[in-house]
Amino acid sequence: RRVALYGIREDTPLYPPGELIHFDPSTPQASGFGSGQMVLEADMGAFTGWQAQAPDRARRLVASGIHSMIAAPLR
Repeated sequence: RRVALYGIREDTPLYPPGELIHFDPSTPQASGFGSGQMVLEADMGAFTGWQAQAPDRARRLVASGIHSMIAAPLR
């Protein structure tokens, strides 16, 4: 298994560090960034709206074993 220097496995479907992401307005991530509030997806496999951003990538994230995420806006 290869590991990138920044600590993320190279074979996961995560966005690369430094990539600008334009969140779909319907996603919890966009809502959180708009309100300034943190968003927790404790069970990503439940597909509760966060996957609207990129459905194919979402399925690959869950299949790769990623089970939760926190989107925290930094100001």
